[in-house]
Amino acid sequence: MDARRWRKRLKNDVLYVLIRLLGGAVRALSTVPARRLMRALGRGVYLASPGLRHLTFENLRLAFGDELSEREIRRLARRVFEDLGVNAADALRLDRIQPTSLVTSESFHVVREALALRRGLLVATGHVGNWEVLGAYLASRGVPLTALAARIYDPRLDRLVTRLREAVGVRTIRHNRSGFGMARVLKAGGALGVLVDVRQERLGQVVRFFGRPVHAVDGPFQLAVRFGTPVVFACAWRRRDGGYRAEFELLEPPPGLDGRRKVAWLLQACTDRLESVIRRVPSQWIWMHPRWEPVAESKIRAPRKAAKVRRKAVAKV
Repeated sequence: MDARRWRKRLKNDVLYVLIRLLGGAVRALSTVPARRLMRALGRGVYLASPGLRHLTFENLRLAFGDELSEREIRRLARRVFEDLGVNAADALRLDRIQPTSLVTSESFHVVREALALRRGLLVATGHVGNWEVLGAYLASRGVPLTALAARIYDPRLDRLVTRLREAVGVRTIRHNRSGFGMARVLKAGGALGVLVDVRQERLGQVVRFFGRPVHAVDGPFQLAVRFGTPVVFACAWRRRDGGYRAEFELLEPPPGLDGRRKVAWLLQACTDRLESVIRRVPSQWIWMHPRWEPVAESKIRAPRKAAKVRRKAVAKV
């Protein structure tokens, strides 16, 4: 084993041990102290990680440079790390919380009605609010949910996250072996959960996110259009009182579109909804993620406004 691989393995081993110790501490605490601990940890990561910090600044400037001052952007960036810590606390305690008491929703009937069609259900969401709590909530309401997820770099951490999901009734299938698995879930009348804001260079289609082109994976949406599967945009964002609000919206392409244009419409519609939620709770999205990359304008197939979503100014921090 060369020195570089040895250092990488040592780093992964240390991180794994730290995460297990931290996870054990968080799971031993009740909700409020667990969140306080992880909020403080998020603040510490913000201070100790100049690379992530500056990427967060740059992404916030791309999205809100015309709406927020530099001081507001830096204040928001710190809150992003703190809120991500809070979300991690809740995710680590998924099997110890009661989703139906932590999450409220006035639109869950959309999910129930879509599943009643017996054509499966595609649940599209993003890294906004707490997507793990969203999955736990759906499973607790009787939704047969399978999450499409990439493998984590460390197999031990991957198994840990998978077990946490399975403990609350959420199955997992992988991106690299997903084609048959996705089709099987939908044909069986189950719900497939997908994240629409994962960076995928040169894959899928191009949509606009905060006015800039980004790639979006279209495989699940192609299957949904082929099978006549309903598509619901969903999110669960944290309220000021510490609970979560879950929102569900059925997305229906306008009549007259062929299959390819339906896929493009759905991708852009989901991205528009995601942006709208982020503007309401800007500290609850993963701004340290390299979402934007150079994309030729000629590659954009989806219309700039796939659906009527009112563009609101970002909530002041």
